Amino acid sequence: MKKYTLAFVFHPSLEMVLLIKKFRKPVHHIGKWNGVGGHIEDGESSLDCIRREIREEAGTTTERVAMFAVMGGEHWTCDCYRAFDKYVQRGYEYTTEEGLVRSHRIDSVLRLPVVCNVIWLMHMALDLDPELAGANILYQDKNIRVQNGEITG
Repeated sequence: MKKYTLAFVFHPSLEMVLLIKKFRKPVHHIGKWNGVGGHIEDGESSLDCIRREIREEAGTTTERVAMFAVMGGEHWTCDCYRAFDKYVQRGYEYTTEEGLVRSHRIDSVLRLPVVCNVIWLMHMALDLDPELAGANILYQDKNIRVQNGEITG
């Protein structure tokens, strides 16, 4: 079973998001925008993996990370995270051997060439029900606090 992680890193205002345009594998992602992420290495937890991937691919670090979904198929799974970083601002751009990472206004993502599941995954990542504001919720055995549009675990 192959295991992956994926994250959408948002500015706390929820106006901007970091996306990566891959230069190489997977082939069907080349030239399309996606969240940052990658495969979970042996002995690595999902959370450690996504923090590593955010650092390697986006050139930033954040402790404000929470899982919002798990998707998968017969031979793979992908843990999906939302993260928040105040440095995700207009004009942020970072290039690695993996690809070009750039900040985008959330309302502009629909006009970008994106990987096919990016739009609905971003909707799920941003599903911060106002009724949950200030509430503690249990999600996948983790206590998550939603406060002012920010999630902590």
